Amino acid sequence: MFKHFLYGTAAPELGWVPAPRYILRRSRVLHHLKIGKGRRSLDIGCGAGALLVDLYDRGFEASGLESGPDAVSVAKALTVQTSVNILSDPDPQWRSTFDVISAFEVLEHIKEDHEALGLWVSWLKPGGLFLASVPCLMKRWTVSDDWAGHVRRYERQELEDLFDKAGLDIVAFESYGFPLANLLSSQRIKYYQAEMDKRSAVKGLDQSTASSGIDRSGLISVFNKMCTWPGLLAMWLSIQLQRPFLRTNLGDGYFVVGRFRGDK
Repeated sequence: MFKHFLYGTAAPELGWVPAPRYILRRSRVLHHLKIGKGRRSLDIGCGAGALLVDLYDRGFEASGLESGPDAVSVAKALTVQTSVNILSDPDPQWRSTFDVISAFEVLEHIKEDHEALGLWVSWLKPGGLFLASVPCLMKRWTVSDDWAGHVRRYERQELEDLFDKAGLDIVAFESYGFPLANLLSSQRIKYYQAEMDKRSAVKGLDQSTASSGIDRSGLISVFNKMCTWPGLLAMWLSIQLQRPFLRTNLGDGYFVVGRFRGDK
């Protein structure tokens, strides 16, 4: 396990390394969450927990909520040298507790997304921030969505309405990942089709969801190439290149920041 200056925490020995799409999203998270001292944060569906290390390093009192046993094990290993708290169940006393709550690549797994978001927002202090990322546009549905256990990809208006009904005023609405994530789409389809074919038994939606955030063992060779100087240059340029397109609808996913009105 180690911290990379551009990619964040990686643990090849545990089968988890940051994928290109994660790195592009991480850059937007850290752009919006610069100062954490004295602020409590909760990352819902934290997966391997690598982003929690970033928040901890920025001074947040960071906690992660994760229901998958395998993901919890990896997250505890990745955060072992921090005071990050990894929880399997929410606390009934969380109402109006957190300054920042995030749910990255989570809402698309939940059929009753409006009910889930309403509950999560109730854990925010009035004026607190809620950050989310989701895959966008149903017309872009591929086998990677099947593999991950998604129930939807979001349309822009659909996501805006979801936030508004939960009592969140949108502070930032970004379409991230363009052009790199789009260019890698065909490779992602081939990779996940192969992963689907390798499964010895058909997994249900819950099992697919549980493994989608931590099963990165097949990407270790890609990550090794990303750590070479040409790979580093390409990823750094991709992080910069996505910025002019954040206000378009060209990216592979939406990244949204909402501020809780406190009237729900």
